Amino acid sequence: MPLFKKLNQSEFIELAYLKGWASGKPEIKIETLPKVSFYSMGKRDSHPSVEVRTASSILVTLPEVVIQGSSFGLIYEDKIIPGGLAHSPVWMSSEFIDAGNGFYQYTVKKLVAIDDTNPCLLGFICHWGHFFIDALDRLLKYQELNLLDRLMLVADPDFLDLHPQVDATFAVPQVTQLMRLLGIRLDPSRVFPVLKTHDYVVSNMVTCTLEAQKPAISSGNFVKLRERVLGHVDRIDDDKKSLVFVGRSEVTKRLILNQDTLCRYLEQAKGCRVIFPEHLSLDEAINIFSSASRVILPVGSAKFNLIFCRPGTKVICITPMGYTSSKSGLVMMIRHMCHALGLILAFYECEIERAPILLNSNLLISKSDIRRILAEFDDLS
Repeated sequence: MPLFKKLNQSEFIELAYLKGWASGKPEIKIETLPKVSFYSMGKRDSHPSVEVRTASSILVTLPEVVIQGSSFGLIYEDKIIPGGLAHSPVWMSSEFIDAGNGFYQYTVKKLVAIDDTNPCLLGFICHWGHFFIDALDRLLKYQELNLLDRLMLVADPDFLDLHPQVDATFAVPQVTQLMRLLGIRLDPSRVFPVLKTHDYVVSNMVTCTLEAQKPAISSGNFVKLRERVLGHVDRIDDDKKSLVFVGRSEVTKRLILNQDTLCRYLEQAKGCRVIFPEHLSLDEAINIFSSASRVILPVGSAKFNLIFCRPGTKVICITPMGYTSSKSGLVMMIRHMCHALGLILAFYECEIERAPILLNSNLLISKSDIRRILAEFDDLS
């Protein structure tokens, strides 16, 4: 069985320069995230300030490459390179067999040819969260360079086995609505889904490196996106500034086990607006988050709606017990996002259904938790 060396994005960039596939150098930016408080087991603690690194995107044109469908990765000669799923270091599918020392075994399937002139790898538009970390940088770069009329290669709409409802461009509705606010309307006839059951061969494919790898986020593009999107919001009525609780529905993990009771309590006793972002149009989500003064957010993909919050909005992110104190990559992503957007952040750890402590544990949020969270808002500045 053939062996392939796994490259990370930095190694891919070095290879691209060596082969003459890219020009220009990424501009490196170092940001210092301020310390952040978290509340756990009745006590307040904090994480110290920390540095994160981003690098501006560059275009790379590969003369010929295999797109490996089940991981959306790229195979060039004896190397496997992060492709459409490049933000996380964990992107290879189980079809690759670990042979040790960074090498993997894999037998390429019968190749399907993608016959088009200079197609562009766009990435994930079939999932709200992955769009922001695995497609936004490319989308904005291609728009800047007037490349969006080329064939766009996107993820299999069921890549994550979530069975999302997608449109003719294989995007979930909120992503399509967001692209339209940015003046982007993809032509369905020029969008090609890379099915996870196939491998493909393509020539002269353009891709764009991401500005950040986990645990960082593309802070510059997040800020640009907010500026462009909020330009479509006519005005904010200060009398409507509100407390918002972001519920979780249509999910298979991190369920809020007592959610119905909790939501009634928040609405009736605390005057809170309870929302489920997956049930909102993009315009509704923008108006709600841009009008909020305080947001209670159980950790999940809904965190990317914080992009629509105004600077100074206070955010408390609820995580499973022990998760914030573990200094996970996801905690760092939320810290980076809120710092870039000028949001005031704290974390709150709640009880979980059972051990061990995992990000995907189901949550038990009590009324006393809510009272403590509201008190924490008063101390945030």
